[in-house]
Amino acid sequence: MKKFISLLIFTLFFTAFTTAQIHNPVQWQTSVEKISASEFDLIVKATIDKGWHLYSQNVPDGGPIPTSFSFKNIKGQYELVGKTTEGDGHEAFDDVFEMDIKYFEKEAVFKQRIKVLTNSKITINETLEFMVCDDTNCLPPTEVDIAFTVQGKVSDLSSEDSTSKVDFNILNETKNKVSDSKSEDVIAKSEVENKSKEKSQKNKSLWTLFILSFFAGFAALLTPCVFPMIPMTVSFF
Repeated sequence: MKKFISLLIFTLFFTAFTTAQIHNPVQWQTSVEKISASEFDLIVKATIDKGWHLYSQNVPDGGPIPTSFSFKNIKGQYELVGKTTEGDGHEAFDDVFEMDIKYFEKEAVFKQRIKVLTNSKITINETLEFMVCDDTNCLPPTEVDIAFTVQGKVSDLSSEDSTSKVDFNILNETKNKVSDSKSEDVIAKSEVENKSKEKSQKNKSLWTLFILSFFAGFAALLTPCVFPMIPMTVSFF
């Protein structure tokens, strides 16, 4: 009888211990959303059991372990664009930690945008650390390894950029040609106007000289030396 009771207690203890060990109130799902030829959103979705809380990435000091993401094999493969974003969640006073804490119930979605740096298919490895609590206790911090597969097209972006640059250069060259053409037209027009003004001034100067010479000759006839000779000159002719 005593052996049976001892065996029963050991079985119950072992069952409870095993259940506590394998209990996982959060299930994680991953997906990839394409933004452009080289940019993607890595999406991590948490489905949380009823009564449990998953904590935000931003938790005050002295509080529970925040949810965090650690990206690997970044160099030469991809780069992070901004920080990991998260949903609205809830913010309330936590009686256990005695502070206002943001947490998620039922579901939480995290997004991280990346930009790929190669045309090859790459696998993005990430380590996720989180902590969950219910109204009575908290489970120890847990780490989960997740991965994403992404195929980017960097060359397409490069060709687009080069095409844009070529178009921009052509536009600048066209503008410069139009500007040069306008400048040449202005210069030619200015030269024609200057020549016309010079010709007009030259003709005006000749007429002025003719009129002055005419009146000067007429005035010379009235001098005392020349005036008496007028009748003799007329009679001669």
